[in-house]
Amino acid sequence: MPKTGQTTSYYEGDDGGLEKGVEWPNPRFTDNENGTVTDNLTGLIWLKNANCFGVRNWWEALTDCNGLSAGENLCNSGAVSLNDGSSGGDWRLPNRFELESLLNMEYYQPALSNSVGTAQWTHGDPFDDVQS
Repeated sequence: MPKTGQTTSYYEGDDGGLEKGVEWPNPRFTDNENGTVTDNLTGLIWLKNANCFGVRNWWEALTDCNGLSAGENLCNSGAVSLNDGSSGGDWRLPNRFELESLLNMEYYQPALSNSVGTAQWTHGDPFDDVQS
């Protein structure tokens, strides 16, 4: 988890007293130029196209994720390919905490930082097709 920056303690065990967490990396996100983005805070790797498969239920998302592999046209539009060397079964769906780790509550619609982590996301920085 990132540091909150709070240094004043108002209650025992709050962020100001504990000052836990890790420093926010700069850059926060790195475009790997292969259809993926690395989150330098968590070390997780995400598809660059944030809406690659569109709306899915849980089982459809599992099937899509398990079938991801390099060299294929991934997205519903067929316009994006993955060139990361992965094979079917290498990818997994994030849990809710991993998905929430992308959020930056300083921003809204969407609550996502730019690559550096200093401003709100704009198209392609670092993700494409982000949905609010």
